[in-house]
Amino acid sequence: MVDYTRPPTLKVFDKNLVKQTEISAEIYDYFAFQRELRSHGTFVMHINANQPKAQYLLDSNAFLVEYYDGVVGRAGIIESIECSIDDSGAAGQTLIVSGREGGTFAERIALANTKTGTGYDTITGPAETVMRHYVANNCTSPLDASGNSAPNRKIPEMVLEATDQGRGQTVSYSARLETILEILESVSAAGDIGWQVVFDRENADFVFSIIEGRDKTNVVLKPEYHTVENLQYRDDRMNSKTFVYVGGSGEGASRTIASVYQGTTEPSGFDRRELFVDLSNATTQNELTTAGVSELITRAPSISIAAVAASNATRYEYQVDYDLGDFVTVDFTGIATAQVRIVGVLDETVRGDRGNVRKITLNMGTEPADIRRVIRRSAKAKPEERR
Repeated sequence: MVDYTRPPTLKVFDKNLVKQTEISAEIYDYFAFQRELRSHGTFVMHINANQPKAQYLLDSNAFLVEYYDGVVGRAGIIESIECSIDDSGAAGQTLIVSGREGGTFAERIALANTKTGTGYDTITGPAETVMRHYVANNCTSPLDASGNSAPNRKIPEMVLEATDQGRGQTVSYSARLETILEILESVSAAGDIGWQVVFDRENADFVFSIIEGRDKTNVVLKPEYHTVENLQYRDDRMNSKTFVYVGGSGEGASRTIASVYQGTTEPSGFDRRELFVDLSNATTQNELTTAGVSELITRAPSISIAAVAASNATRYEYQVDYDLGDFVTVDFTGIATAQVRIVGVLDETVRGDRGNVRKITLNMGTEPADIRRVIRRSAKAKPEERR
């Protein structure tokens, strides 16, 4: 069982991933790590600049902040350091240190094989296989534009999860010079899986791994069960799209145009909300469809729910009974019951009058195929009807 009442100890590493110091929760004022299902995680910490340990963060060798979240190691590369001073003067100097999850894929572009063949690195397969392909070609065993080995492009200590399990829907992608982060976000959305980079403490490696997500709808999150607190609910369709035209190769009347929508029935009437996507580099129907599905997912009618996981929960505990990427059931008494996916988790520790308090905030939402799973209820529904 994970003890989320215990604030984490932070470790500072240099670029060789050698530990420089440890910073306990009694020393820092605030720490938060934001996990995302389809993007890199981010972190931020606040610490009084007069603390001796704070000097390690200002040292030129300081590179990485890592903590053990109760299950795995998570690490962020230090990319920003700010200092603020309150009305107490020098005694109130606060360092704000922030950055992104280790192995920042925004810093590598899809360069591999762009001077060979069609000029695009194209692959079709399960989403996991496609993502691993681009990470390998540009980050772990990188190639240059001509397909030759390019060791200077390697992200140090970045490795792929041991085996490719072929998870996710089949997708097709043609990459050329966009960031690897953009590719991972798009392919994971179209392939209906997530990804993360965890820190292997024993081997000091950044491990790119897949989050498949499970059906945990038997897990019911509601305040009455003392599993969550402070529920917030929003149903938003204002900027949603339900039908996408994707333009491929060709010009004028001869241009290839693919129509993409979710489900078996083409949207019509007020349910039809159209969008055009320009993908002139696409050469196959699969590429056009993948792009259309990705757009529909990112522009879906959304139900977003935020909740704080109860720290004293006796059932349905975060990372024990459910985790990022899983589908759970959220029950709003008298309003709605929704089966939604956990798409983000914020793990934060805040210094308070009675010591540091750790809080886990769950960000949950629906995707196009899951909108049908939301069952609205009358506020007059009897309590026994909601069980």
